[in-house]
Amino acid sequence: MIFYSMQKTISIAFTIFLFISNYYSQDKSIEYKLLELEEAYFQSDNDSLKNLILFEKTNIYIENNQITNELLNEIKRVNYKSLNDSLQYIFLWNASLSAYLLKDQYYTIHFLDLYETNFNSTKKEFQLLKLLAYSDFDSSTVNTIIKIFPEFNCLKCIENSNLYELKSKKTYTTLAFLIPGTGLIANQNYVKGLIALSINTLSFFSIRWLYLNRLYINMISWGGNFIGKFYFGNVVLTKKELRKKELKKQKKLTTECELQLKLILEKYPLMFQL
Repeated sequence: MIFYSMQKTISIAFTIFLFISNYYSQDKSIEYKLLELEEAYFQSDNDSLKNLILFEKTNIYIENNQITNELLNEIKRVNYKSLNDSLQYIFLWNASLSAYLLKDQYYTIHFLDLYETNFNSTKKEFQLLKLLAYSDFDSSTVNTIIKIFPEFNCLKCIENSNLYELKSKKTYTTLAFLIPGTGLIANQNYVKGLIALSINTLSFFSIRWLYLNRLYINMISWGGNFIGKFYFGNVVLTKKELRKKELKKQKKLTTECELQLKLILEKYPLMFQL
Protein backbone atom coordinates (compact mmCIF):
# COMPACT_ATOMS: atom_id res chain seq x y z
CA MET A 1 0.00 0.00 0.00
CA ILE A 2 2.81 2.39 0.89
CA PHE A 3 4.56 1.60 -2.41
CA TYR A 4 1.30 2.12 -4.36
CA SER A 5 0.72 5.45 -2.58
CA MET A 6 4.26 6.60 -3.38
CA GLN A 7 3.86 5.55 -7.03
CA LYS A 8 0.56 7.44 -7.25
CA THR A 9 2.16 10.56 -5.74
CA ILE A 10 5.05 10.34 -8.20
CA SER A 11 2.59 9.92 -11.10
CA ILE A 12 0.67 13.04 -10.04
CA ALA A 13 3.90 15.00 -9.62
CA PHE A 14 5.12 13.90 -13.02
CA THR A 15 1.78 14.84 -14.63
CA ILE A 16 2.06 18.35 -13.17
CA PHE A 17 5.66 18.53 -14.34
CA LEU A 18 4.66 17.59 -17.88
CA PHE A 19 1.78 20.07 -17.95
CA ILE A 20 4.05 22.93 -16.91
CA SER A 21 6.76 21.77 -19.28
CA ASN A 22 4.34 21.58 -22.22
CA TYR A 23 2.78 24.96 -21.34
CA TYR A 24 6.10 26.78 -21.48
CA SER A 25 7.47 24.87 -24.47
CA GLN A 26 4.61 24.69 -26.96
CA ASP A 27 6.73 26.32 -29.64
CA LYS A 28 9.84 24.33 -28.85
CA SER A 29 11.12 21.73 -31.28
CA ILE A 30 10.68 18.02 -30.65
CA GLU A 31 14.44 17.66 -30.23
CA TYR A 32 14.44 20.38 -27.57
CA LYS A 33 11.58 18.73 -25.65
CA LEU A 34 13.37 15.39 -25.76
CA LEU A 35 16.55 17.03 -24.54
CA GLU A 36 14.70 18.65 -21.63
CA LEU A 37 13.19 15.32 -20.62
CA GLU A 38 16.59 13.63 -20.87
CA GLU A 39 18.03 16.30 -18.59
CA ALA A 40 15.17 15.72 -16.13
CA TYR A 41 15.90 11.99 -16.32
CA PHE A 42 19.54 12.41 -15.29
CA GLN A 43 18.69 14.88 -12.55
CA SER A 44 16.14 12.55 -10.97
CA ASP A 45 17.12 10.07 -8.24
CA ASN A 46 13.80 8.25 -8.31
CA ASP A 47 13.61 5.15 -10.54
CA SER A 48 9.82 5.34 -10.97
CA LEU A 49 10.00 8.97 -12.04
CA LYS A 50 12.86 8.16 -14.40
CA ASN A 51 10.77 5.52 -16.14
CA LEU A 52 7.81 7.89 -16.39
CA ILE A 53 10.10 10.39 -18.09
CA LEU A 54 11.32 7.73 -20.56
CA PHE A 55 7.72 6.69 -21.16
CA GLU A 56 6.84 10.30 -22.01
CA LYS A 57 9.79 10.47 -24.40
CA THR A 58 8.43 7.47 -26.33
CA ASN A 59 5.04 9.21 -26.52
CA ILE A 60 6.62 12.34 -28.01
CA TYR A 61 8.20 10.28 -30.78
CA ILE A 62 4.89 8.53 -31.50
CA GLU A 63 2.76 11.71 -31.32
CA ASN A 64 5.00 13.27 -33.93
CA ASN A 65 4.98 10.17 -36.11
CA GLN A 66 8.71 9.60 -35.69
CA ILE A 67 8.77 5.80 -35.75
CA THR A 68 12.53 5.48 -35.92
CA ASN A 69 15.30 3.43 -34.36
CA GLU A 70 15.75 6.27 -31.85
CA LEU A 71 12.22 5.52 -30.63
CA LEU A 72 13.04 1.83 -30.28
CA ASN A 73 16.20 2.69 -28.33
CA GLU A 74 14.11 4.76 -25.89
CA ILE A 75 11.61 1.91 -25.57
CA LYS A 76 14.42 -0.49 -24.63
CA ARG A 77 15.43 1.84 -21.79
CA VAL A 78 12.03 1.68 -20.08
CA ASN A 79 11.53 -0.70 -17.17
CA TYR A 80 7.83 -1.32 -17.78
CA LYS A 81 7.35 -2.97 -14.37
CA SER A 82 7.78 0.39 -12.63
CA LEU A 83 4.76 1.79 -14.53
CA ASN A 84 1.21 1.35 -13.27
CA ASP A 85 -1.10 -1.12 -15.02
CA SER A 86 -2.76 1.38 -17.35
CA LEU A 87 0.60 2.76 -18.51
CA GLN A 88 2.03 -0.76 -18.87
CA TYR A 89 -0.91 -1.60 -21.14
CA ILE A 90 -0.21 1.44 -23.34
CA PHE A 91 3.56 1.05 -23.30
CA LEU A 92 3.71 -2.66 -24.19
CA TRP A 93 1.24 -2.23 -27.05
CA ASN A 94 3.11 0.79 -28.46
CA ALA A 95 6.43 -1.01 -28.04
CA SER A 96 5.16 -4.08 -29.93
CA LEU A 97 3.71 -2.02 -32.77
CA SER A 98 6.83 0.18 -33.02
CA ALA A 99 9.15 -2.82 -33.22
CA TYR A 100 6.94 -4.44 -35.87
CA LEU A 101 6.87 -1.28 -38.02
CA LEU A 102 10.67 -1.06 -37.70
CA LYS A 103 10.94 -4.73 -38.79
CA ASP A 104 12.67 -5.76 -35.58
CA GLN A 105 11.37 -9.30 -35.23
CA TYR A 106 13.06 -10.08 -31.93
CA TYR A 107 11.64 -7.08 -30.02
CA THR A 108 8.23 -7.41 -31.68
CA ILE A 109 7.90 -10.95 -30.31
CA HIS A 110 9.45 -9.92 -27.00
CA PHE A 111 6.96 -7.11 -26.31
CA LEU A 112 4.00 -9.07 -27.67
CA ASP A 113 4.82 -11.90 -25.25
CA LEU A 114 5.01 -9.44 -22.34
CA TYR A 115 1.73 -7.84 -23.41
CA GLU A 116 -0.02 -11.20 -23.64
CA THR A 117 1.47 -12.45 -20.36
CA ASN A 118 0.39 -9.36 -18.42
CA PHE A 119 -3.00 -8.69 -20.02
CA ASN A 120 -4.01 -11.94 -21.75
CA SER A 121 -5.55 -9.92 -24.54
CA THR A 122 -8.07 -11.48 -26.92
CA LYS A 123 -8.58 -8.23 -28.82
CA LYS A 124 -8.61 -8.80 -32.55
CA GLU A 125 -6.09 -6.00 -33.11
CA PHE A 126 -3.61 -7.73 -30.81
CA GLN A 127 -4.19 -11.11 -32.47
CA LEU A 128 -3.76 -9.52 -35.90
CA LEU A 129 -0.43 -7.96 -34.92
CA LYS A 130 0.67 -11.28 -33.43
CA LEU A 131 -0.31 -13.09 -36.64
CA LEU A 132 1.69 -10.62 -38.75
CA ALA A 133 4.70 -10.90 -36.44
CA TYR A 134 4.74 -14.72 -36.53
CA SER A 135 3.77 -15.17 -40.20
CA ASP A 136 7.39 -15.30 -41.41
CA PHE A 137 8.52 -18.22 -39.25
CA ASP A 138 5.79 -19.90 -37.18
CA SER A 139 2.91 -21.35 -39.19
CA SER A 140 1.47 -23.20 -36.18
CA THR A 141 0.88 -19.94 -34.27
CA VAL A 142 -0.64 -18.36 -37.39
CA ASN A 143 -2.97 -21.34 -37.89
CA THR A 144 -4.02 -21.23 -34.22
CA ILE A 145 -4.97 -17.55 -34.50
CA ILE A 146 -6.85 -18.14 -37.77
CA LYS A 147 -8.74 -21.04 -36.18
CA ILE A 148 -9.98 -18.68 -33.43
CA PHE A 149 -10.49 -15.72 -35.78
CA PRO A 150 -11.49 -17.14 -39.20
CA GLU A 151 -11.83 -13.63 -40.64
CA PHE A 152 -8.01 -13.60 -40.80
CA ASN A 153 -7.95 -16.72 -42.98
CA CYS A 154 -7.08 -14.68 -46.09
CA LEU A 155 -3.77 -13.72 -44.44
CA LYS A 156 -2.43 -17.24 -44.99
CA CYS A 157 -1.32 -15.65 -48.24
CA ILE A 158 1.64 -14.08 -46.36
CA GLU A 159 3.16 -17.49 -45.67
CA ASN A 160 2.19 -18.78 -49.12
CA SER A 161 3.95 -15.90 -50.88
CA ASN A 162 7.04 -16.11 -48.66
CA LEU A 163 7.45 -19.87 -49.13
CA TYR A 164 6.37 -20.09 -52.77
CA GLU A 165 8.51 -22.38 -54.93
CA LEU A 166 8.00 -23.63 -58.49
CA LYS A 167 6.66 -27.19 -58.35
CA SER A 168 8.81 -28.44 -61.27
CA LYS A 169 11.98 -26.60 -60.27
CA LYS A 170 14.01 -29.73 -59.46
CA THR A 171 12.74 -31.55 -62.57
CA TYR A 172 13.78 -28.70 -64.88
CA THR A 173 17.20 -28.46 -63.23
CA THR A 174 17.69 -32.21 -63.66
CA LEU A 175 16.76 -31.93 -67.35
CA ALA A 176 19.39 -29.20 -67.74
CA PHE A 177 22.03 -31.59 -66.36
CA LEU A 178 20.95 -34.51 -68.54
CA ILE A 179 20.32 -32.75 -71.87
CA PRO A 180 21.55 -29.14 -71.99
CA GLY A 181 18.82 -26.77 -73.17
CA THR A 182 15.84 -28.99 -72.34
CA GLY A 183 15.44 -27.44 -68.87
CA LEU A 184 15.04 -24.00 -70.47
CA ILE A 185 12.58 -25.34 -73.06
CA ALA A 186 10.50 -27.02 -70.31
CA ASN A 187 10.48 -23.65 -68.47
CA GLN A 188 9.05 -22.04 -71.63
CA ASN A 189 12.30 -20.18 -72.42
CA TYR A 190 12.06 -21.58 -75.95
CA VAL A 191 14.54 -19.33 -77.78
CA LYS A 192 17.28 -19.61 -75.16
CA GLY A 193 16.60 -23.34 -74.79
CA LEU A 194 16.83 -24.08 -78.52
CA ILE A 195 20.03 -22.02 -78.86
CA ALA A 196 21.57 -23.87 -75.89
CA LEU A 197 20.47 -27.25 -77.23
CA SER A 198 21.88 -26.46 -80.70
CA ILE A 199 25.24 -25.23 -79.39
CA ASN A 200 25.66 -28.20 -77.07
CA THR A 201 24.63 -30.71 -79.74
CA LEU A 202 27.02 -29.15 -82.26
CA SER A 203 29.82 -29.16 -79.68
CA PHE A 204 29.20 -32.84 -78.86
CA PHE A 205 29.43 -33.93 -82.52
CA SER A 206 32.48 -31.68 -83.08
CA ILE A 207 34.31 -33.26 -80.12
CA ARG A 208 33.34 -36.72 -81.42
CA TRP A 209 34.70 -35.84 -84.91
CA LEU A 210 38.00 -34.63 -83.40
CA TYR A 211 38.25 -37.88 -81.42
CA LEU A 212 37.62 -40.07 -84.49
CA ASN A 213 40.27 -38.13 -86.41
CA ARG A 214 42.76 -38.49 -83.51
CA LEU A 215 43.03 -34.74 -82.97
CA TYR A 216 43.25 -35.30 -79.23
CA ILE A 217 44.76 -31.93 -78.22
CA ASN A 218 42.01 -30.06 -80.10
CA MET A 219 39.46 -32.43 -78.62
CA ILE A 220 40.65 -31.78 -75.05
CA SER A 221 40.74 -28.03 -75.64
CA TRP A 222 37.24 -27.93 -77.13
CA GLY A 223 35.95 -30.38 -74.53
CA GLY A 224 37.27 -28.23 -71.68
CA ASN A 225 35.57 -25.14 -73.08
CA PHE A 226 32.40 -27.09 -73.79
CA ILE A 227 32.09 -28.38 -70.20
CA GLY A 228 32.97 -25.05 -68.58
CA LYS A 229 31.10 -22.59 -70.79
CA PHE A 230 28.27 -24.45 -72.47
CA TYR A 231 27.34 -27.38 -70.25
CA PHE A 232 27.63 -25.85 -66.76
CA GLY A 233 26.80 -22.41 -68.19
CA ASN A 234 23.50 -23.85 -69.41
CA VAL A 235 22.76 -25.29 -65.95
CA VAL A 236 23.45 -21.91 -64.31
CA LEU A 237 21.28 -20.14 -66.90
CA THR A 238 18.44 -22.61 -66.29
CA LYS A 239 18.57 -22.00 -62.52
CA LYS A 240 18.65 -18.24 -63.12
CA GLU A 241 15.59 -18.33 -65.39
CA LEU A 242 13.73 -20.56 -62.94
CA ARG A 243 14.49 -18.15 -60.10
CA LYS A 244 13.34 -15.21 -62.23
CA LYS A 245 10.03 -16.95 -62.93
CA GLU A 246 9.70 -17.86 -59.27
CA LEU A 247 10.25 -14.26 -58.14
CA LYS A 248 7.73 -12.99 -60.69
CA LYS A 249 5.07 -15.35 -59.33
CA GLN A 250 6.08 -14.50 -55.76
CA LYS A 251 5.71 -10.79 -56.50
CA LYS A 252 2.23 -11.37 -57.92
CA LEU A 253 1.20 -13.34 -54.83
CA THR A 254 2.65 -10.63 -52.55
CA THR A 255 0.71 -7.89 -54.37
CA GLU A 256 -2.53 -9.84 -54.04
CA CYS A 257 -1.77 -10.49 -50.38
CA GLU A 258 -1.09 -6.80 -49.69
CA LEU A 259 -4.55 -5.98 -50.99
CA GLN A 260 -6.06 -8.55 -48.61
CA LEU A 261 -4.03 -7.14 -45.72
CA LYS A 262 -5.13 -3.59 -46.58
CA LEU A 263 -8.78 -4.64 -46.32
CA ILE A 264 -8.15 -6.34 -42.97
CA LEU A 265 -6.31 -3.28 -41.60
CA GLU A 266 -9.16 -1.02 -42.66
CA LYS A 267 -11.49 -3.17 -40.58
CA TYR A 268 -9.07 -3.70 -37.67
CA PRO A 269 -6.61 -0.76 -37.70
CA LEU A 270 -3.41 -1.12 -35.70
CA MET A 271 -3.21 2.23 -33.94
CA PHE A 272 -0.85 3.59 -31.31
CA GLN A 273 -2.35 4.34 -27.90
CA LEU A 274 -1.59 7.71 -26.38
